[in-house]
Amino acid sequence: MQSEALKIIEMRLGGKLRPGKNGCWEWTGRTNPEGYGKTDINFQKGVLVHRWMWMHLVGPVPLAMHLDHLCVNPRCVRPGHLQPVTPEEHEVITAERKRLLAEAGDDYEWVGPNIHRSLSETFFGIMFDLPYTFGAWAVAAERKLEPANA
Repeated sequence: MQSEALKIIEMRLGGKLRPGKNGCWEWTGRTNPEGYGKTDINFQKGVLVHRWMWMHLVGPVPLAMHLDHLCVNPRCVRPGHLQPVTPEEHEVITAERKRLLAEAGDDYEWVGPNIHRSLSETFFGIMFDLPYTFGAWAVAAERKLEPANA
């Protein structure tokens, strides 16, 4: 039986997510002028989808924090590609990324953490055929155990 949070997400966002480059979960619905996904949920207009997904798959966004897109993809709503930062940190990070992207030009490709923030995120990825990972579990499963007296 799927959790209540996953049922809510399925009802609200069904059909508007697709697998993207580098493991992103890309929003295919409306966006704001900055390119971030937005939707109307529970009589609230213009809810930012990446923040809504974080709240439903991870938990509350820490007070007065922004969610920075590690993947540099504003359409991405995958919690594993987001990190809470202060507004000041976000400003510095964004400026540095813009500088690096300008230098790299077309040679840029993001390679970053392929992690999950919660089991709900992993299950959501499996259910909707989106990229997912079990993080450290996958590494542990590949390890070969050596005898203690070898």
